[in-house]
Amino acid sequence: MGSLPARESRITPYFANFAGLGLIAAYKKVHDPRFLKAARRWADWYAGHQNPDGTINDYTGSPGSWKSTGDYDSTDSYAATYLELLLSISQTTSDSQWLRAKYSSAARAFAAIRLTLQPSGLTLAKPTYPIMYTMDNVEVARGLRATEEICRILKEKAAQAIAAEMAHTMETALTRDLWNADRQHYRIGVQPDGFKHEGLTKWYPDVMANLMAIGWRPASRQHRALFVRLKSKFGGMLPTTLRSEGDLEHLCWWGWAARGAGDTRLSAEIAARLYGFDAALPGSVNPGLLGHICRLLAKVL
Repeated sequence: MGSLPARESRITPYFANFAGLGLIAAYKKVHDPRFLKAARRWADWYAGHQNPDGTINDYTGSPGSWKSTGDYDSTDSYAATYLELLLSISQTTSDSQWLRAKYSSAARAFAAIRLTLQPSGLTLAKPTYPIMYTMDNVEVARGLRATEEICRILKEKAAQAIAAEMAHTMETALTRDLWNADRQHYRIGVQPDGFKHEGLTKWYPDVMANLMAIGWRPASRQHRALFVRLKSKFGGMLPTTLRSEGDLEHLCWWGWAARGAGDTRLSAEIAARLYGFDAALPGSVNPGLLGHICRLLAKVL
């Protein structure tokens, strides 16, 4: 989470997984083997640092002397995005042998997701943080579908069936429990005791969660209508010039949502603003955002 070399930096596996997905998107476009190698090396590092229960901690330090913080921001999203990365690498290389070697790690990540699975079919962010967030569960649903496909490729039929059922149940619960039918937008999250975290006023997590759901859940008329309303109410958040990493974050999530809603005009406008971002922001940028940029631009190149 910073420019190297440095006396101290931080590894946040959640963002690193997005960086890996961006490397794979870039590799598929320009065929630079360094990108594939880097994504695989990160997958190796993740697998080598999982806890016995399948979770993984954040780390601080520098290359060769990383130290675990003993904590993580979430258990469900870290695991889900890692599973999506494993599938992306496998599909890009058609290397089932590599995927087979990673299966035990994938199984541990799957166990990390199940660690906070609730009777509703949604997951808590982590065992000590009892909120079922829209953002996390959108990501976990994708991770479960990735798990299903990994198991299909490797002919792990029993695990495939479990992942498929969990994914279906979660996707149903996302619409049933996290969609506010009266206000026609997604909630921030819900608690096991039934308390609902409502709100659509500020960027994070209110607006960002809704943009993520539009961008990463299956396209629908409901999502397209929501996107139109978000553009009308919050379109002013879209930066015309890049002055900060926050501006870049806004562009990326609006870009994902524009794609999901089929707004090709806005998608093209956002892509144009993303070109040359590094000239406007020469300092270090969150590697997860870099991954999003690679994936968004790869779709329009």
